[in-house]
Order: sequence, then C-alpha cells, then structure tokens
Amino acid sequence: MDPWNRLFFDTTRFMMGAQAASLNAAVTIAHRLPHFAALALDPTRPPSAEVKRAASEKMTAAWQGALAGGAAAQQLAMDYAMGRLRPEHLPGRSLAIAETALGPALKRVRSNARRLTRG
Repeated sequence: MDPWNRLFFDTTRFMMGAQAASLNAAVTIAHRLPHFAALALDPTRPPSAEVKRAASEKMTAAWQGALAGGAAAQQLAMDYAMGRLRPEHLPGRSLAIAETALGPALKRVRSNARRLTRG
C-alpha cells in the first residue's frame, strides 16, 4: 500500500480510538466523581479504594507509556540513522510512536469504564 494511503488509514484509526477513549474517560469520571467529592467534603475520611486506584494507575500508565514511547522513538532514530527508513515513512512511524506511548493509558481507561459500568 502507498505510504500516504496507509498514513490516512492509520490516522483515521488512531482518531477513532481517541474518540472512544474520551467517551470511556467521561464514564470513568462520572463514576469516580462522588468518591472525590466525599473526600473533599470530609478530608479526615480515609480515601476509598477507588480514589487510591485512580491515583496509582495514572502513574503506572504514564511510566509504561513513557518507556514504550521512548523505546519506539529510539528504534525510529536508529532505523533512520542506519538508512532503513525512507523519508515518506517518517509520518507513519511517528504516529506509531504516539500509539505506542498512549497504549497503556487507553487500555486502562477502557478497562475502567467497563469495570465501573458493570453495576
């Protein structure tokens, strides 16, 4: 497939995934908001398990995404330096780095929305 057509399809897929993630994030925020409100109204109350989970999973996803994105960026630089990458492939590979870096966060937001809507 032509690299530019491939980039179009990959970008469209990426944007559809981002749209789904925004909807999943809205569901997650709506379910977690009462936990945060209760904590704000009574700071002496110990945080709920959901509040603890919300804080810890963000750090974990950020680190996983940073490591995966960094590794993908290093691979891109190495391929370019060794002449294994043609210039027209650079936009598609850059998009792949973004997908790799965002992967852990998107996975968590999707699983949180599913878990919180089970009732």
